[in-house]
Amino acid sequence: MAIAVIDRTRRTARVVVGALDGAPVLLPGAALAALADRSGDVQEIVRSELAASAFTPAQLELHSNVALRAIKHACA
Repeated sequence: MAIAVIDRTRRTARVVVGALDGAPVLLPGAALAALADRSGDVQEIVRSELAASAFTPAQLELHSNVALRAIKHACA
């Protein structure tokens, strides 16, 4: 699961990915890229930030997809 809050009026953003079996993972770079409307960079930043965690390749793919979907909805 993931949640993204992008508030351009208040200039604040947060993206968090989590699961039942571990602590939440903050994605501050992805949040800042989404806030700055750098949509072309967001996917690469999400993957880079998640790669630093201990996710398996399958978990990395899953968490990347849900984070990107949450960011897309938050920016709509």
